[in-house]
Amino acid sequence: QKVLDAMDKGTTIKQIEEATRLLHERGVKVGFFLQFGYLGETQSDIKKTIQMLLTLMPDDVGISVSYPLPGTKFYEKVKDMLGDKTNWSDSDDLAMMYRSTFNPSYYRKLHRYVHRRFRKKQAAQRITGGKPFVRMKAMGRWLAYSPLIWLNRLQLYFLERQET
Repeated sequence: QKVLDAMDKGTTIKQIEEATRLLHERGVKVGFFLQFGYLGETQSDIKKTIQMLLTLMPDDVGISVSYPLPGTKFYEKVKDMLGDKTNWSDSDDLAMMYRSTFNPSYYRKLHRYVHRRFRKKQAAQRITGGKPFVRMKAMGRWLAYSPLIWLNRLQLYFLERQET
């Protein structure tokens, strides 16, 4: 919630939970778009975001780092840090354009880690239902993601301790 408030989203976690529940009840597919790296974000904020994702389990997820768009309060806060890259069109999807809590390598690894945790949980949910082929395919995905998640978490541990 702290990061949503800092971003002036005007949205609460409770609203996200309720909207997700109502959409799922009505058979509407739900997609989340998460941004990491906003100014002041902490490890605790990241963990809470991941927990929310894994609790609410939308149908899909997109992940990026926060981008300073001209005309926004965020852009004004970081414009002196931008250098040659002045907006998202000058950058790739996970390139940090300003100094954040963690270094750019951390956010790239976090992207993989969160996607893999999400996909592993999706696979676990599919193992218990559906046709045998679907369940076998889900079991294979679940098994494949397990060591990758462990490796990503270890890499994140070391990247957390590096300076930005």
